[in-house]
Amino acid sequence: MTAMRKPTKERRHDPRFALSVGLGYKVRRLPPPARMVSLLNTVRGGKAENVSRSGMSLTSSSLLLPGTILEVRVPRSPATKGGLRRARVVWVREVTPNHYQVGIRFF
Repeated sequence: MTAMRKPTKERRHDPRFALSVGLGYKVRRLPPPARMVSLLNTVRGGKAENVSRSGMSLTSSSLLLPGTILEVRVPRSPATKGGLRRARVVWVREVTPNHYQVGIRFF
């Protein structure tokens, strides 16, 4: 028998809009003491999963560490005008080997 999990309180303040569109991003700064030089300033690809005014989740084949600063080309949606935004990686989940779901917060 598996233990039942208590429902957690929703912490998001902004509505999310489901998307499935390609996007590009550059890693601008790594969290100390990470030494992931190969990621710096190279354009990477991913897929936006959902977006809000304050952040989005995306899928990526590159491992991004929490605290990493990104420059993301955000797709136009009901929540955003789209365009280039700076963001911080907040959480990362490995979905399959070399495939990650990443939560980012805009600033």
